[in-house]
Amino acid sequence: MSKHTKLVAITVTSLGLLLTGIMPANADSSPNLTYEEFTASDSYQDLAAASAASSEFISNQSGLRMSVTTSFSEGETTTPSGTVTIEATKSKMKLTINSEDSSYSTWIVDGYGYFSQSQYISTVGDVPSSLFSRIPDSKNKLVQSDKITGGGTLTTPDKLFSKEADSTLNQSLNPYMAVISLFTFSEVTKTVDSENPDSTSYEFDMSLDFLGQAAVIHEKVEFNGDYLNRVTITTQNGASAGKVVTEFEVDNEISVDMPDISTVITQSTIKKLTKQITAEGKLYPQATSIVKKATTLAKASKAAIAQKHLISAATALKLKITKINNGVKLTTKYQSVSGSVCITAVKGKTSTKHC
Repeated sequence: MSKHTKLVAITVTSLGLLLTGIMPANADSSPNLTYEEFTASDSYQDLAAASAASSEFISNQSGLRMSVTTSFSEGETTTPSGTVTIEATKSKMKLTINSEDSSYSTWIVDGYGYFSQSQYISTVGDVPSSLFSRIPDSKNKLVQSDKITGGGTLTTPDKLFSKEADSTLNQSLNPYMAVISLFTFSEVTKTVDSENPDSTSYEFDMSLDFLGQAAVIHEKVEFNGDYLNRVTITTQNGASAGKVVTEFEVDNEISVDMPDISTVITQSTIKKLTKQITAEGKLYPQATSIVKKATTLAKASKAAIAQKHLISAATALKLKITKINNGVKLTTKYQSVSGSVCITAVKGKTSTKHC
């Protein structure tokens, strides 16, 4: 997983935690409760009720702003912070990732994601290097994803405002539920700010001791008025430590900056072209064999290599071809998509390329 993908995953996970209220934190008592005891406690139920009220409030808003700042350390080595910001209305969302060596944005509009070409390549990882050069007028065009249906590292803007966000975003916690019985929890501690009664925080610990390896998660969840506005998570596992600070703000006047998405490269186009290029790749060894055989035939006849030698060579090698002007064409399929390679011979010189 790339550094950028990790940051996106952290963002979505933090957002899920932010809206569901299922969040480990620091408290005065040591972690000695089971998960069942923890979630059944009055203090946890108070936190769950506050989270539910926050979700209810947010569902009636029209603009949200969120930031997630992460930092990690291993012994004396500290990884510079990465920051993810989200600006969203119920139909549009801009997600910007800033890390030590790069910064880029992703947009989600009406259920579709939009990426720069370089970002798409770094995220997907298996895109042929020549792919975008094959697409006419592709320079600076964004890539449009397939329809986002849920799961993965992306969500749609409307989900951020949904009262049903718990059931959708809580999927990010599913991988941990299989081992949740190995964790112990502290009581949740609630603190009301004496100078600002609308400001309330909850804290508790979650720890794991497995095969001599101890890990502790410390979290503080803060509500300011009608909704949850900050979550601070710190983790400690031996010499490794991490911190994630998530801040959340309602802004019904927010305006999401959008790039030009009137003309885009669709993900379906990329998938089809990737299969085509893969099919072509299977043909180049055959093309090389034809040229080698045709060259031998031409030398034997003391003539410049020409189309007839290419045809004879393919026949001798028992390869299926189609005659084209000055040459031959090889065609095959990969996952139902055709790809072709053409070999031509003009003035004694051969050329092999996709066609």
